[in-house]
Amino acid sequence: MKYSKFVSIIISLVSFANITFTQAKPVSPQKTITWLDRENIKLDSLSLQELSAIHNTNERGIKFDTDFQFYKMDKKQEDKLLNNLSKEIAAELKEIKQHNSKKYFQLLFESQFKNAKYPFLNKQEKQLREQESNIFNKEIKTEYLVIKYKNAPSSKKKKLKKELQNNLSTLFELKEKRKRLQVEKLRLELDELQKSLEIRKKNKLKIIERRLQKLLGKEKYFEWN
Repeated sequence: MKYSKFVSIIISLVSFANITFTQAKPVSPQKTITWLDRENIKLDSLSLQELSAIHNTNERGIKFDTDFQFYKMDKKQEDKLLNNLSKEIAAELKEIKQHNSKKYFQLLFESQFKNAKYPFLNKQEKQLREQESNIFNKEIKTEYLVIKYKNAPSSKKKKLKKELQNNLSTLFELKEKRKRLQVEKLRLELDELQKSLEIRKKNKLKIIERRLQKLLGKEKYFEWN
C-alpha cells in the first residue's frame, strides 16, 4: 500500500518534467492566465481535472482563470499525440477539429494523461487506469457522434441517434464499473487500516517504548547488528 502511494508521488513529480507552456494571447479579456511566480512552470500529462485542481489550490504559485484559454500546440506535437492514439480515435478527433477546434485540442491534450502507461501499478490500479482510458475514448466517440448527427441530413439522423444512444449506454456501464472498482479499492484500504489499528492496539506498549528509546537516542542499542 505504502509502496503504491510512493510510486504515485514519483509519477506526479515526473509529470512536471517535459512540456513548458508559454503564455498565449487570450481570445477575450475574460480568458486570461495569471502567473504569480517568475519561473517557467512545466506541466505534462495533466488532465482538465488536474488543471482545475491547480486553480483551486493555487499550487506552485499558478492561478488559472476558471474559463482559461486552452493553448494550441504546434503541428509536431499535435502529430505526435495523434500517432499515440488508435486510427479510429485519431480520425474521430480530426472530425471534431473541423467543427470545434477548442474541444479538439482539449481532448488531444488530455489524451496524454488518459492513455499514459505507468509502471509499478498494482492490479486494481491497472484496472482503474484501463477503465479511465476506455471511458475517455467513449467520450471522444460521443463528441464525434453528436457532431455527425447535427450535420447529417434528415435521412441519416435516426441511425446516428441510435448509434449515439448505444454509445451512451456503453459509456454509462463503463462509468459504473469504474465506481465499483473504486469502491473495492476503498474497501481494501479500509480493511488494511482496520488491521493496522488492531495490531497497533495490541502492541501499544512496545510502540511507545520504541518511540521513547528513539527520542532518547538509545535506539542504536536495539539494532540487530
